[in-house]
Amino acid sequence: MPVPKGQRYGGRQKGTENKRTRSIRAAIIEVFNDIGGIRHFAAWAKKNPDDFYKLCGRLIPIEVSGPDGGPIEIKGTLSQAVDEANSKNGISKSGRSRS
Repeated sequence: MPVPKGQRYGGRQKGTENKRTRSIRAAIIEVFNDIGGIRHFAAWAKKNPDDFYKLCGRLIPIEVSGPDGGPIEIKGTLSQAVDEANSKNGISKSGRSRS
């Protein structure tokens, strides 16, 4: 019997990273923290602003939308959003992982 369109059976849930991606991401975060974290990155960005902005351009999505394709609602400041994201990912303000 064919599977109804849109239904899945087995496999990873949608959005779940594979083990290799998870391992590489953890290694990159560990190295980032070992070489000085956010402070070192900020110092590098000040010395290399062109490279920093190129990197930002590759990491920032080209097109972003809110829920159901609607507008994005912004609450607070960028600094607050970064602090919240870092907190969720276990990163302190010094750039060190809290593990």
